[in-house]
Amino acid sequence: MSEHFSYNNPEEFENKNLPKRVQEWEEKIQDNQEGYIDIVTVEEIFEYYLNKNDLLKAEALILYALKSHPYNGSLHFKQAAIDLEKGKMETALLHITQATSLQPLQTDYLQLKADIYAAMGKYEEALEILQDAMAYAQNLTDIYLQMGAIAQDAGLFAESEQFLRKSLNEDPQNEEAIYELAILFEGQQRLEECMKLYEDFLDEKPYSEIIWYQLGIIYQKINDYDKAIDAFEFSIAIQDTFMPAYFQKALVQMEKEDFESAIQTFMFVLAADKNDKMTLFHVAECYEEREMYKEALHYYLKAIRLDNTFVDAYLGAGYCLENMDEYLEASSYFAKVLDIETENVDAHLSLSICEYMLGNTHNAYWYLQQAIRINPNNIELWKQWADLLHENQNLEGAITFLEEGIKVNSLAAELYYLCAGYMFEANKNNRALIMLENALLLDKKGWDNFQIQFPTYASLQTAQKLFLYYSR
Repeated sequence: MSEHFSYNNPEEFENKNLPKRVQEWEEKIQDNQEGYIDIVTVEEIFEYYLNKNDLLKAEALILYALKSHPYNGSLHFKQAAIDLEKGKMETALLHITQATSLQPLQTDYLQLKADIYAAMGKYEEALEILQDAMAYAQNLTDIYLQMGAIAQDAGLFAESEQFLRKSLNEDPQNEEAIYELAILFEGQQRLEECMKLYEDFLDEKPYSEIIWYQLGIIYQKINDYDKAIDAFEFSIAIQDTFMPAYFQKALVQMEKEDFESAIQTFMFVLAADKNDKMTLFHVAECYEEREMYKEALHYYLKAIRLDNTFVDAYLGAGYCLENMDEYLEASSYFAKVLDIETENVDAHLSLSICEYMLGNTHNAYWYLQQAIRINPNNIELWKQWADLLHENQNLEGAITFLEEGIKVNSLAAELYYLCAGYMFEANKNNRALIMLENALLLDKKGWDNFQIQFPTYASLQTAQKLFLYYSR
């Protein structure tokens, strides 16, 4: 047995809903009765608790049964699996060692023992155990698969690939082996091989929603958004309740800037789980991108109600209010961010902007200095504050601020281009040409944005001459 148990916080079950033997067992425990319990009953009750995801009661049952059957390998095996799931490695190792000494030819016991050693970081020992298990295993597919996963955890990527390929040789249509090998390729940025692996599998078994989903992820990574969406839609067509495919499809639609479609797709996820904070957050982002700030704020606040430490949601709510000219209310959300993350540069910058718009110049510059202190290399910080000064008719202040930014970020062509534009606007043409020349030296591609932002100054003969000279 190599899988781990999973469980939630157990709830008490009403006796009338319990199978008869489970009810009798729980009554015995409640009355603190000691006594014998037969193995058949243990197996029945154990399976019941696993189906209910109640690992605590399952463990209590096994420990009770071990008093009656201290030399039963299956009970020690089950307890070892529970201990592994709970992170109790030493006791897990004791129980699995006892199990393998009682039944040394049980391959599932050896596989669990390998998992325990791997969880302890003893990868070499784990692989040796599995190598020994091959002598008794009737099916090598799972053994090779497990060896591949353990080798990958150990950073032995070449060995991992060999094991996984051997697993596929045993069973070419093993979905888990395909997935593990693809994950290995993905981690090594071998995306073309990863894609081919998935596509070849789907040629033979086209009805796997998981593989279509994983293929969509790869298409998304190589920015082939249309194929990514197609893959996610195939996944959804096979299993229309597979929410990860809806969620990922919506993210791709966001990357395509099709925000209206993204909202519609996210709504399928919310229909399944209205309290999914990340989906609520992304819906808010979509509305914000569409400049529908009231709607965006509504969803940001829903996300915050679910998680009152959700920094990005507080920032999003603040940005919406800022764009609605509600600077005082926006400030309260940015301030909340600083309660959670005192060194958050975005919150400091946003507070500086809000304070400036509220006329609190002293506070504005204090927050600005904090933002610069935290991350002086944040180019957007320098650009946004310069734009703010410019929009508020403080052209000289914007130029001076950009010059300070250039001292700190001497290779940031964007700052040179912006400063050149403002210098032209201030009729400082000679200084502007020097600044523009430096910008072109650093990144001549930035000229396209300069033309868009400052078309009048970009069309000046002197500026055109500079561009032609440096674009040769």
